[in-house]
Amino acid sequence: MINLSKGGRINLSKDENGNSLDKIFFGANWGMIRSFLGKTAVDLDTSVILLDSGGNHIDTVYFGHLNAPGIKHFGDDLVGDANGDDGMDNETISVTLSQINANVDHVFFVLNSYREQKFDKIPYIGIRIYTSPNGRPKVNVSDPVNILASYSLKGDAEDFKGKLSVILGEAYRRNGEWKFKAIGEFGMDGGSSGISHMRERCKQLI
Repeated sequence: MINLSKGGRINLSKDENGNSLDKIFFGANWGMIRSFLGKTAVDLDTSVILLDSGGNHIDTVYFGHLNAPGIKHFGDDLVGDANGDDGMDNETISVTLSQINANVDHVFFVLNSYREQKFDKIPYIGIRIYTSPNGRPKVNVSDPVNILASYSLKGDAEDFKGKLSVILGEAYRRNGEWKFKAIGEFGMDGGSSGISHMRERCKQLI
């Protein structure tokens, strides 16, 4: 397993043993907010923003638009983990690299807080990139997966204090291969308009 920190990069077209990869999964997990009053549901939205080489918007896959060529969002989680990190994805997006439209060169993976709950109030937020032998996302703890990389935000409390969104990373084409860069750029793009604002931020990163 490769543990990515901010700015870390990996080659998605091949695993660490040099084997060719095609279908990968991006999973995000987070926990409910706890206080002396009890537990509060956390509604984070995982999305992918697809841009061409010039930064033009091609498509966005999110809770209201679950599919695009090569991309599938498996559904919206409105709550988060109730009893601590259970090791499972709260939301999952599958990416079949060979099926992504040829005019897509950048695939940004983002989270934003729909209810505008501040990130520093959420106990943990994480992302992992993995493959599975059955070609399906991990839905049970016992399901075998091969984790290619993981990126945790829970150690960056000062960075995301008061923030409502984060661009977690970007998959991009380079010399005929897909690569991934962990970004971890935070912002205030929450609420129902958060995704549209984040499109502009992603364009600036190309």
